[in-house]
Parts: sequence; C-alpha cells; structure tokens
Amino acid sequence: MGIVFAKVMGILTLTPEIWVKLKGPDYQTDELNFWVLMNVVIAFTCLVGMTCRMTCFGFIGQNVTLKIRDILYLGILQKNIGFFDFRENNASVLSSAMASDTSLINGASSESLGPYTEGFFALFGGIALGVYFNWQMSLICLGMMPFLTAGQYIGMEFQKGLTNQEKDEASQANLLCGDSIINYKTVQSMGHEMKIFQKYKEFL
Repeated sequence: MGIVFAKVMGILTLTPEIWVKLKGPDYQTDELNFWVLMNVVIAFTCLVGMTCRMTCFGFIGQNVTLKIRDILYLGILQKNIGFFDFRENNASVLSSAMASDTSLINGASSESLGPYTEGFFALFGGIALGVYFNWQMSLICLGMMPFLTAGQYIGMEFQKGLTNQEKDEASQANLLCGDSIINYKTVQSMGHEMKIFQKYKEFL
C-alpha cells in the first residue's frame, strides 16, 4: 500500500501540462486509474486474508480454550477435600480462573500467532523494499532498531508488572466477594456491609 500511495502522490504532484509534454494528454488519467485500481485489489486481498486469518486462528483458539477448561475442570473435581479448605482455592476463585485465565492462555498462544506471522513477513518485506529503493536510509533505520526494540521491551515489562498486580488484586476481590456472599447472614447480622464494600472497592 505504501508503494501504491507513493505512486499516486507522484502522479498527482506533476501538473497536467507537464504530463502532456512528457507522455501525452491521457497518460496521467490512465496511470492514476491503474494505481487506484491496484489499491482496490490490495484492499480486497487484505479483506480475504484477514477474514481467513481471523477465522482459522479463532477456530483453533476456541478449541484450545475448550480443551484447557475441560482439563482444568476435571483436575478440580479430582482434588482431595483438603484442597478446598485453603482460602485461595475458594469456589469463586476457581470459577474465575476457568472463565478468564483460560482465555488469557488462548490469547497468548493461538490468537497471537496470526499477528506474529503477519509482523514477521511485514518486517522482512519492509527491509527488502527499503534496501531496494534506498539502501542508505534502510541502514540508518536498521541502526535504530536496537533502540526501538529496547524501548518496546521496557514497555512490555512495565505492562507485565501492572497486569500481575491487577491479577492479584482481582483475585483478592473475588475471594472477598465469594466469602461475603456465602456468609451473607453473618455479614448482615453484624452490619459489616459497608466495611466489606469499602474493602472490595480498595482491591479494585
């Protein structure tokens, strides 16, 4: 798309008078129509490719999630009774893990394969095109890549730390929520509704 856009801009930059002198009266219109048509072809190709990618990887991802949930649920059912005495193995936490954590595994495995594959081809295709059109500028851009990669890595590590913190706090909130609902009579008899609500709010 970058090449096609550059061609269209190049054609539009020159005035019709210059085109008439260079190539003839209808050459500018014909060239413009051709490259605009190429843009439509690229758009249609992207539509088909993205549809296939999302369908295939989505299908794989849903099957992976289903399999993980089956294994997790079977594992929970086969645990000994003492396992459920621990507060971190509360029913609300386990059900939350089955609902959300399995989806996270799916997102980190099958669903991310599509963008990774696309990014891989885009990277090497971009380098090849850059070297073909202007190798000096390409070398400068490649020289900047370690700095960009380092910045991305720092950003990802920072985001990972925030995600882990949010996960721990959400787990604590689920525990509090599950306990208070199971023991709602005790909570209500002691009048601790607002205290528990404030604690839940702090976790979130």
